[in-house]
Amino acid sequence: MGQSHQIFLVARVVAHGANAARYRCVGAYHHQWCVVLWQVRSHQLEDTFYVHSSFKRLPLMGARSFLDLLKQKDNAKIVQAEIDAIQGQYGKDTLKLPRRAKYIPCPYSLFLAASAFCVDLKNRYPYTSGLTFNHAILDARMGSSVGGTNDGITVFDITSSADPAYCHVSVGGLEASYGEGASIESWVKHIRSVSVSIESFSRNTENLEALERDVQAKIDALRGERLMTIDVLAEAWPKEYRVQTLPIETTDEQAKPRQPFPALVDSNFESVVEHGLKTGQLEVIEDMVSHPKKSADIWSVLQRQNPFPQVGMPLLIKIIRQIPTTATSLDLSGFSLSDQQILTVLERCKIDDMQLLDLSYNSNISADAIRLVLGQRPNLQRLVLLGTSISNHDLSQLLSTKPSLFRTLEELVHPLLLTIKTETKLPSAFTFVGIDHNVFMKTSLPLFSPAAIIQNITDIMTIMVTNNAGIFYMNGWAAQATFSSSYLKEGRSWGERRVFCLPKFDLVQDPNVRTWVFALRWSYPSKPAYAFLSRDGPNGELLRYDLRGFLKAMEKEGRPPVAEDVVKGLESLLQEHAIKLRGKALFAFVYDALSSKSESAWW
Repeated sequence: MGQSHQIFLVARVVAHGANAARYRCVGAYHHQWCVVLWQVRSHQLEDTFYVHSSFKRLPLMGARSFLDLLKQKDNAKIVQAEIDAIQGQYGKDTLKLPRRAKYIPCPYSLFLAASAFCVDLKNRYPYTSGLTFNHAILDARMGSSVGGTNDGITVFDITSSADPAYCHVSVGGLEASYGEGASIESWVKHIRSVSVSIESFSRNTENLEALERDVQAKIDALRGERLMTIDVLAEAWPKEYRVQTLPIETTDEQAKPRQPFPALVDSNFESVVEHGLKTGQLEVIEDMVSHPKKSADIWSVLQRQNPFPQVGMPLLIKIIRQIPTTATSLDLSGFSLSDQQILTVLERCKIDDMQLLDLSYNSNISADAIRLVLGQRPNLQRLVLLGTSISNHDLSQLLSTKPSLFRTLEELVHPLLLTIKTETKLPSAFTFVGIDHNVFMKTSLPLFSPAAIIQNITDIMTIMVTNNAGIFYMNGWAAQATFSSSYLKEGRSWGERRVFCLPKFDLVQDPNVRTWVFALRWSYPSKPAYAFLSRDGPNGELLRYDLRGFLKAMEKEGRPPVAEDVVKGLESLLQEHAIKLRGKALFAFVYDALSSKSESAWW
């Protein structure tokens, strides 16, 4: 039913046991658009136009959305970290996979791409399709043309997340007639052919003109983006695509993970700095810190030190103290600092309102550094820990035993929070539960920010009230996409969101961690209802709160306040649609539902 489309992510990586890099599939996903359900909900001509404007053009819209998400440098950095992490490891995990299990080498990248196709809140009418993220994941080892699709495929090259490429493929169609690779004109022609046949929808001339403008606008939105050539497809799936000249494989040296610091430093000057670090004679070098070029070169040399020498601390701190006090971020990625050295840097730097700290690619850091950092900088909003020596187990233990540490932190970026399934148990700090016709869905977070939660709830409520939704819209995808988004500051749109984690369905209620639940019942003919729920202690009474009561409870926990305009946005939605705090039977059902480990009672 509807339009089926598939999304593939490829990257040039070295497989486990191989010596050369080549393009390989690192993620695959099935996107299904249920046309009938959309059309049933569209009665007016204007609404019908919007539905039809999506028909056959969702590949274009999804591609544009994913490329926009990659333009957010924080998202791109996580994608790049995933690609770098599988260099030399690609395919290794398949040896341990159970039969029929799917290979998902880059789960965060796939989630980002799939969410771009399945959920869109940018437009006047919010769009959502599918059931859950997990429900439609495909095996990365599959062929690009073996899945069931009547709408072609879209392929993205994410080898360099800062410079992605894309193409749409009409499987067995356009690409088969171009041996050397399709020109941009040919691909644009294909994009146009993928778009809807205008005459099939309406005989109204005004409507036809509007549809034509919409088709062209979606094509134009992708102009300027790098287009993938046919040789990339042939390298990733050599049995399916042909080129006259075979691609040249790169060596494993060329495919090594990129370093988080510049590699080009004057060799003579580098030797001087290295000598100074060995002898402790750094006075002359310290005098050069005020020179921008020399300061950058010194920074690069210091990043190479592993472990970081204590003698180099004054030099590093002197450079960091040049950062203006008005700055809001500090990037220490690539530095092999010890926990105590990190604390010293934070104590000595001049940044007054540090909101972001990046400690990625540090092999000498322990989970205790998180405790030290958050104790020193309690107003920190985002902590990035990609490619560090902090294990999933150690981080999970910290989240479970020291939950109060994370009450002011909005985003924690670590591989543990970026996986689909993990053997390490994560506690649930916040859970959203949606109930519709005695069907429920849920999604959970191991830490949360009240501001982001209120904004996320507003987003998912907007989907419900705008579409007068029934069971089709009470799905896991909408919840996963909205609650994975960080807080959007004023002026930033849904398409510019920062995705900092993959929400889970199976997080446990840890007795050491107070779990907050937002429950929403959206059933007809029953009256809609909501409640914030929590227990005051492991065996405490189940308490329910309205919106303002929840915010007061957040203040008592020491969490940051939520802007009044954000609160009023949700408050007005609740009031306008008569969504009220209601009966206890709902809450009993919710807590029974939370004991379920399935994604929902429906699918």
